[in-house]
Amino acid sequence: MFTGPVEVDETVIVSDRRNMKKHKRRKYAGRDLPKTIIVGAVDRASRLTVARIVPRSDRETLQDFVKQVAWPDAEIYTDENSCCRGMPFRHSTVNHRADQFAYGKVNTNSVESLWNLLKRSYAADYIWWSPKHADLYLAEMLRRYNVRTSPDPMAALLLAMEGIELPLRMLEAAREQSDQHAPPS
Repeated sequence: MFTGPVEVDETVIVSDRRNMKKHKRRKYAGRDLPKTIIVGAVDRASRLTVARIVPRSDRETLQDFVKQVAWPDAEIYTDENSCCRGMPFRHSTVNHRADQFAYGKVNTNSVESLWNLLKRSYAADYIWWSPKHADLYLAEMLRRYNVRTSPDPMAALLLAMEGIELPLRMLEAAREQSDQHAPPS
């Protein structure tokens, strides 16, 4: 759990209609595209992040998320979203609508940076954001974000994998598959 201060925000990922197959473009013609709502938190003390895909962005969902990731005495920084009002934490906000992005040490710049990186990696790495696999995209991006300041990201990954068993047949199958796609020498 995060000790704080903790920045909390939500974002929405909407798939791009241009990257859909024809039958899906027809299905969503004139209608709203599928949306993925993500809520996230950045702990300023540890510089670690956590994010989850949620079914809706209402007060109950957002406050339950904060209760799961932050200690009760943590200070929470959010934007002016009405879902954050009445939060049972020490809570400060910034008003983005009034062009207020920082008020003293209160800001949500780190979590906004997280959303920026997520959306840029989506645009660069994935042609289509599939709601079915959104949790995998998010997990990959969070891992990259959480090891970004590590002096040796590969060592951090290997330490995180400690205790995970990889059957030999799985490793051999992966090697055979990569050998099939390797250019002839």
